[in-house]
Amino acid sequence: MGLALAVGLVPLGGLLQLYCAQRHLAVAPVAMYRGVQPRPVPCPIGMFRQPGNGVSLTECQLCPRGVYGKRPGLESSACSGPCPKGTYQDRLGATSMDDCTPCPKGTYGATPGLTSRACTAPCPYGTYSMVEGLTAASSCTPCDPDYRGPNGHRGNNVNAANAGGYVCDRYYTDVTRKKIATGKDAARKTQRRAQYD
Repeated sequence: MGLALAVGLVPLGGLLQLYCAQRHLAVAPVAMYRGVQPRPVPCPIGMFRQPGNGVSLTECQLCPRGVYGKRPGLESSACSGPCPKGTYQDRLGATSMDDCTPCPKGTYGATPGLTSRACTAPCPYGTYSMVEGLTAASSCTPCDPDYRGPNGHRGNNVNAANAGGYVCDRYYTDVTRKKIATGKDAARKTQRRAQYD
């Protein structure tokens, strides 16, 4: 059954149709034509594809947490780069540095590419922060004299009358002067005494 080729290969909608003298003989993907591979479609911003992999958008992956992809065609999971110190990025597919969120008050972010709102850690014991985006523990502010802060940002100066358990709690000594109590503890003692008076 020898059919002679009359026209050859003709592009049609991403496929090449092989025409013969009287009818269609076969349909083949473009990639099969004389070993010519189609040009890869670049991944959109916020995505990447490992070099040498595939040609379609289905092979693109979202940039991981902690980084962002600000241009199309990225070929590494590092994407365009990590979010800077003092910020974090906790979702997939960030497209710009603007998607990096400053570390919350009371915390600091000492390394780039953080992926959690907790950032590196809370401000150390005896310090606080009322600003976002700190990059080092040394940037946290020491609590005022006679106050302490176990972790995080400072609220109000606490005393027995308005104790709220803020992290820069005022030190109080109890009547026997044998132990140190926080303002919150002192307020509880005062409230208990008031119940029995």
